[in-house]
Order: sequence, then C-alpha cells, then structure tokens
Amino acid sequence: LMAHVKLALEFEGIEAMEGLLGVYPNPVSNATSVRLMLETAATEATLELMDVQGRLVNVLHRGAMAAGHHTLAFDLSSIASGTYAIVLRADGQLVSTCQLLKSH
Repeated sequence: LMAHVKLALEFEGIEAMEGLLGVYPNPVSNATSVRLMLETAATEATLELMDVQGRLVNVLHRGAMAAGHHTLAFDLSSIASGTYAIVLRADGQLVSTCQLLKSH
C-alpha cells in the first residue's frame, strides 16, 4: 500500500510509512476523531493506540475497510494523560502513524 508521503514521525522505532492519518482535536481530552485514507481496500485493517514504549494500549479498529477516506470517533476518557502513537496497518503492512497527545 503506497500513498503520498505525508508524515515523517519516528515513534519508538515505528517510522511513518506512506499514507494519510490524522487526529482531531489533538491534544485530546476525552473524545477524538481519527481521519484516515486507504488507497486500496484492506481485508484486515487495524488502528492501534501505542504508548511511548511501543506497547499496545488499545485496538481502536480491527476488520475490513474499504478504500477511501474514513472518520472514526473514539472515547479516550479511560486512558491516562500522555503521548501516544496511532498506528494504521492494512493487511499486515504498516500504512501510517501519527502522534496523539492525551490531556486531562
């Protein structure tokens, strides 16, 4: 899966690949929306929330995803304040990452 390079974030060894992924609002206090784009449909797309040590905090989405733009809403009120990475994978390949800042 290749798209135009939009991010150049390195987060505990996870370097952003080519793709589109964004969070709004950021920083997040409770609710947020993740906007993403896949150039081709994925049989297994995962959107994961990782902490700064690279540990999985939560799987935000797992399942098939059509090609195109998507907006997914999440309640993050149960996670601690801090810096996180959102990691998008499609059919086992890293598509993109972005940073999320969680405030009180």
